[in-house]
Amino acid sequence: MSIPNIKKYDSGFSETATTLSSIQQSESMLEQILSFERVYYEDLKQYIIKYSRPLRRYLNPDEIVDLFQNIEKISAISESIVRQCEK
Repeated sequence: MSIPNIKKYDSGFSETATTLSSIQQSESMLEQILSFERVYYEDLKQYIIKYSRPLRRYLNPDEIVDLFQNIEKISAISESIVRQCEK
């Protein structure tokens, strides 16, 4: 699982922050959040493909719930977030 580098920025609430730099910083932070969400979604997809789906044929329903709970739903929500943000 790869994690993008996080850069620290002024929150934009200081008196010296200019509107333009605050907007740029906000856009940069949103891009970083979107980048994290993309990585998270791709990792979930791989976990589903490699583990969740293949193991379902060997586990009983209770074990599936215990191990994987709502991974498919969480993955769908993450995918939706990524698609909405990319628009």
